[in-house]
Amino acid sequence: MWLKKRNFCEGEDDFKNMCALVIKLNAQSIADWSLGRIVDWRYGLWNEEKWQEGFFERNAVLWETYLDELVGFCLSENGDPEFHLLGDPRFPIITAFMIDELVKKDGKIQTLCPQNEEAKKAYLIKSGFCDAGPAETTFVYQAKDISLTSLKPEGYRIVGMDAYDDIEEHIRLKHHAFNEGKTLQNGQIAAYAYVKKSPIYDPTMDLVVLNENGKPVAGCEGFIDYANGIMEIERVCTHKDYRGRGLSKAVIGECIKRGLSRGVRTIQITGWNDETYHLYGSFGEHTTIVRHRFVRE
Repeated sequence: MWLKKRNFCEGEDDFKNMCALVIKLNAQSIADWSLGRIVDWRYGLWNEEKWQEGFFERNAVLWETYLDELVGFCLSENGDPEFHLLGDPRFPIITAFMIDELVKKDGKIQTLCPQNEEAKKAYLIKSGFCDAGPAETTFVYQAKDISLTSLKPEGYRIVGMDAYDDIEEHIRLKHHAFNEGKTLQNGQIAAYAYVKKSPIYDPTMDLVVLNENGKPVAGCEGFIDYANGIMEIERVCTHKDYRGRGLSKAVIGECIKRGLSRGVRTIQITGWNDETYHLYGSFGEHTTIVRHRFVRE
């Protein structure tokens, strides 16, 4: 068989090869995954399962040619029933192979598919998946189309983590913004610290908004694929007591400015509800990638 399937292997070059495939596909067009997303899969240990030995081996399957060239992968980000598929378009059959792999699994499984990928949608439906409707939308900006007004709110400062050294306060901001009402556990503190070890983490692109007392109350991160001039903006958050003041828009705007100064030509930011759609679509002319959730019971 000219294509080989195997599980991810931690001790090999598999992760580097997965990153290289994402970069390669983004050089041709906007791939369904960004470099920041695949790096976060490996370094974002956001739940207990991801700390367990063998997690990555159990939750990622790779497809290679007989020359050991990686041409596709199927993975679960968090060990749950949602799987993500990425294949080299030179070999369209890989998508079918990956979907066939999914249907072997017991219980409910789901995956996302861009609205315009008709062949993939058709094969999912043929394989027993139902279209559950839109799940998320990525807003894609080209540098020439971005419109940034004066966004800096009075009384606040925006700095990178290279200029702010209270890591614990930074962790608390992000935890409580994304896990409102839940106690911060030691394992989660370790996860937030570990993600900063990723090969594309840049403290100057990890931004926080500081209030008059110097405490972080909002933030976001920019992950740059320098080979393609693409930046993905992630982890946009605001403390609940500071929402509705334009702080998220201000920190995203600063992130965009810093990305442009580093040669970024394309900026992506993904939302999943009306509030995020309104905010993420407010930086000028853009295109969108709408992904639908497909579910198989």
